[in-house]
Amino acid sequence: MKAPKLNFNLWIEALRAKFHGQGKPWGREEFDRILGDYDGVEDVPTICFAEELIAAYPEAKIVLNNRDVDQWLHSMDSTAGRVLRWRGWETLAKWDPALVGPWWEHGKMVCPAAFNTMTDYSPDGPARQAFIDHYARIRSVAPKERLLEYHVKEGWGPLCEFLGKPVPEGEFPRANDAKAFVQVHGFMWYLALSRMVGTITIISAPVVGAAAAFWWRDELAGIVRRWLA
Repeated sequence: MKAPKLNFNLWIEALRAKFHGQGKPWGREEFDRILGDYDGVEDVPTICFAEELIAAYPEAKIVLNNRDVDQWLHSMDSTAGRVLRWRGWETLAKWDPALVGPWWEHGKMVCPAAFNTMTDYSPDGPARQAFIDHYARIRSVAPKERLLEYHVKEGWGPLCEFLGKPVPEGEFPRANDAKAFVQVHGFMWYLALSRMVGTITIISAPVVGAAAAFWWRDELAGIVRRWLA
């Protein structure tokens, strides 16, 4: 499976079509523009299109990864919630149209759609019900013969049997690096900030230079007048 590209603009198009009635609802033809070369999908934004993807890819199998809701809320609060609470994203998005702009626009649409919130992953916040509703929705629309109710603690066995794949050698991967997630987005934040500062500096430099030249012209003229007097 290849690593996915950052197709934020295409996902924004899909989100607008589904949740804002802007454009044609997506089917397989549209999803293939992003997913046609890949073997599987997970997480946001694809969970916003569970029904559509299940219908568009009838040959695909569905793995419902069961998690404890409180553990999930804690994980989200310390990763996505933490990052999205940083100040300045809205401003930085305007100065970095290549990355932060589409990423932020995508986030503002996908988080409310998937989690009923942007940043509130507290134990009693709106994301708890979104979590419960998501599992109920998948169970209601997924054909039973295509669905695996799975817990990662079960390891390779049930997963490989369901997918018809041999069990890989080695231990089952259990990485969930919240620190790396925050660091990557911190780098993105500072990179966008540096671009904003650099652009402002370039734009303002002629103005500052002109003001300095004007000031020095008058200052030098005064010195010459005093010298000639």
